[in-house]
Amino acid sequence: MRSEIDTYKEFLKRNNITSPDNAHLIRVLLLDRGERYDTSASSIKSLWENHIKKNPDSDIEFYNHIPYCFQKCHFCCYPSVELQNDLEMSEYIDKLINFYRFFGKTFENFRFSDLSIGGGTPSLLSSRQMEKLLTELFSTFKFKKGVQWSIEFNPQSSSKDKLEVVKKFGFNRVSFGVQSFNKKALNLNKRSYQTYEMVKDVLQDAKNVGFDTVNIDLLVGLYGDDSEGFAESFRKATELKPDTIYIYSLKPGNRYLSDVCKMSQTEFFDWKEKVMESASDQISTIAQENGYNIPYSSTSEIGMRQFGTLIFNKKDFQYSQRITRKGGSKSSVFGLGTFSHSYIKDKIYYKSRSPLTENPSDYKFLASLYEEKKEMLTQICYSLTFKGSVSRKRFKEMFGKDLFEEFGEAIDKIKKLRVARTDEDGFYIKDSFKDNWMLFFLFFFGQDQITKLLANDSIAIKGNQR
Repeated sequence: MRSEIDTYKEFLKRNNITSPDNAHLIRVLLLDRGERYDTSASSIKSLWENHIKKNPDSDIEFYNHIPYCFQKCHFCCYPSVELQNDLEMSEYIDKLINFYRFFGKTFENFRFSDLSIGGGTPSLLSSRQMEKLLTELFSTFKFKKGVQWSIEFNPQSSSKDKLEVVKKFGFNRVSFGVQSFNKKALNLNKRSYQTYEMVKDVLQDAKNVGFDTVNIDLLVGLYGDDSEGFAESFRKATELKPDTIYIYSLKPGNRYLSDVCKMSQTEFFDWKEKVMESASDQISTIAQENGYNIPYSSTSEIGMRQFGTLIFNKKDFQYSQRITRKGGSKSSVFGLGTFSHSYIKDKIYYKSRSPLTENPSDYKFLASLYEEKKEMLTQICYSLTFKGSVSRKRFKEMFGKDLFEEFGEAIDKIKKLRVARTDEDGFYIKDSFKDNWMLFFLFFFGQDQITKLLANDSIAIKGNQR
C-alpha cells in the first residue's frame, strides 16, 4: 500500500496537481478522450439519424458556438479569435446557416431540450445578423417548451436592441461575462474597456426586456486581483441584483502563466488558493447581506477553494424554466459552429476544430469513440471534486451498474486508509481528508496505469501544456 501511495504522490507532484483548485489537470491527463480520427459531416449525420430512430424521446441539448471576440482576453482558455470586420461575421453566419440546413432534415421530427448560444461572444452579432440567424435556427429546428434557452453577452457589445431580438425568439436566460469590477485586474487582462456603469446599464436593459433569468459571471484568480478586490467585485455584482451570480475559478494556460503572471503553475495555484480561502468569509457575508443564498453549505463558510464553480441565487428567485441538462453520459449534445463540441450518447464525441466550409458535406470533424470506463471515472472525478462523495444511486442511473461492483477494490483500499466510509447510498471521503481527494481518486485507476503514465514523460508534458 505504501508503494502505491508513493506512486500516486509522485504523479501529482510531477504534474503540479498540488491542491483541489488545480485538479482539472487530472481530467486533462487521465480523462481526456481517447484516440482521435477525422470523420465526415455525412457520417455524423448518419449517426444522429440512427440515434434518433432508436431513442426518439431522448434528451439532446442544442449548442451553437460563435467563435469571435472583440479582443482576446489574456486569461481566456476557450477557443475564440478576434473578429476582423463585419464581413467576416456575415460570412460565418451564412456558413452556419448552411450547416443548419445540412442537418435540418435529420431532426425535422425531433424536439431539442436545452438551447444555448455561447462563444466567443454572441453579442458581437448585430441586431440584423441575430435576426437572420435565429430566424433560420427556429425555422429549421424544434425545441421543447418550458426549458432553458440561454445566450451569452459581453457588456461591451450588448444593446437593448439585441436583447429584444433574442427575447422575441423565446430566450429566457441571458448571461453577462463580467469577470471582474477591479480596474487593475481588468487593465492587466486586456479588458480595460469594461466599466461598472456599462455593466449596470446592460443589466437594467436585460431586466427591462423581461428575461426570466439575468446572470453575471465572475472569475476568481485573475492576475492583478486579490481577495479584497475580488470580494469588492462580488459586492458590486450583488448590488446590481442579477438573478444569479456564477463564480468560476480561473484555469491558466502556460502562456498566461509565463507572459502575464510570470509564475510557475505551482506558484500560481498556491497564490490563488490563498486568495480564494481569504475571500471565502467575505463572500459569504456579502451574499447574506444582499439577499443571496449560500451555495453548497448551510453554514456561513463557503469553502471556495473546494469548488470549481459557485452559484448564488437571489433568495426570492424562482426558476420559471426547467433545466434538462444532466451532464456526464446522460444527455447527448448537438453542437454547431467552429470550436463546438458534440456528443452522441454512448457512441461518439466529436468537435469542430477548423473553420466552417461553404459546403458542409466537405467538412471533417475530429472524433473519438465513447469509452464507458472513462465515463464512469469522469463521473467519479466530478462527484469527488464538488461533493467529496459518490452517489451509488446516481451512478446506477447513469451507467446501469453498481458502483461497488465496478470499483470495489479501489474503494476498499481507500477505506483501509481510514479516510473514507461507505454505506448503502455511496462512498464518502471524511471531511478532514476532502482536500486530498485527488490522491484517493488515483486508486480508481490503479498503480499499474499511473506507473505507465509516469514512465511516459511526453504525457506529463502534454498535460502541462493544455
